[in-house]
Amino acid sequence: MKRAFAIGSAIVLALAAAVQVRAQSDPGVGTWKLNLAKSKYFARMAPKSEVRTYAMQGETVKLTDNGVAADGSSLSWGYIARLDGKDYPITGTRPGGADTISATLANATTVDAKLKKGGKVIETASRVVSADGKTLTVTAYSADGNKTPLFVTVYDKQ
Repeated sequence: MKRAFAIGSAIVLALAAAVQVRAQSDPGVGTWKLNLAKSKYFARMAPKSEVRTYAMQGETVKLTDNGVAADGSSLSWGYIARLDGKDYPITGTRPGGADTISATLANATTVDAKLKKGGKVIETASRVVSADGKTLTVTAYSADGNKTPLFVTVYDKQ
């Protein structure tokens, strides 16, 4: 009887831990390739190519973003952050100049972020994974209140 209780308790604890890890997981985990035909750039020049990879590292998400800018130069930037609304440094040179990001999990498919430069919010963004998990859409706005997006980028899951 004690053995059955111990096994049952262990299963309940394992399931609770799995639910907690799932709740903290980033919906964008995976590798995504920019689909230029479906993307729109309003305030920036479109890059020639871009691939971003999101990976969970414990309770943090790591973004690695690499590509080729419109002028042919290489793009390489990223971050390691928790989805807790606190600021985390951006490494490399991100188009738009942000040096920190704070992100939160809005729901099961959406992460909302504030991008800052020198502590001041310069951009807000949402990235949404489609219901089928095959498309990631990132929409970014300037923090100045302009209702026209800076860009709407669409990525295909690799």
